[in-house]
Amino acid sequence: MPASETTGTGMDWQKAIAINCAALQRVLAAFAALAGLAPDAKTLPRAVRLEILRVVRPAESALRRLIVIAARGIKPSLQNRPVPDFSRLPQHKNRPASFALFDRRKSFAEKRASELPVKGVPRLTFTATAAALPALKNPRKTPDDARLVLRIKALQNALADMPKQARRLARHQARRAALPAGPRRVGPLRPGYPPAHKKRPTHEIDFILRECHALAVQARALPLTFQGGGISNRHDWTVSQLPEGNYPFLQAFRRDFVSFPLN
Repeated sequence: MPASETTGTGMDWQKAIAINCAALQRVLAAFAALAGLAPDAKTLPRAVRLEILRVVRPAESALRRLIVIAARGIKPSLQNRPVPDFSRLPQHKNRPASFALFDRRKSFAEKRASELPVKGVPRLTFTATAAALPALKNPRKTPDDARLVLRIKALQNALADMPKQARRLARHQARRAALPAGPRRVGPLRPGYPPAHKKRPTHEIDFILRECHALAVQARALPLTFQGGGISNRHDWTVSQLPEGNYPFLQAFRRDFVSFPLN
């Protein structure tokens, strides 16, 4: 076995990435069919939308951690190209959405009064006939489910081409290393628990996220010479070879879930 696959840890990192990627593909397959994946899908039933978001959010976090592992050891060549004139570039309306490589940062700002949930309304009684209430100036907009469909497509495309995503992240990391210390110099994974983490897992996607986060923590603790090995063309692990419903994966390498800072 090549040294880049184990790197002294006794773990086959390529197999770990392949197993978890296949598990994500299997979980997402049913929900992609549920959403229809139609580009003109503007609205979905509320129950369907919530159930899809219940899986998409932790799936994005899990895949992001697998990409971090795969990008370890990649040394991209950055070229100083001139900035193009974006006004003259052709607009690609059917361009596929890109997968977000960075976790969404936590917001510690206080919420405005308009953003706080309404816990109750005053009970007022009018004896006289009241006039019709005027329409709200800023009614709540219905959610645009086309964006949710694009998120699912971006997630599927990233799963289908992990080497490309690993190289993307490696380029981001190389550019970040050249920046001075400051708020813009942040890592792809936010400190603490990953987004969409649940202390009490209720869905198989929760176990996959915990497994991927533990693997990312373990990989980032290794020396900088460690290579994730996620850019080779290995296809010996497929969805059909995975155990059905036996989560979490990689029992021999399972670690207790910890929340190390991932900068």
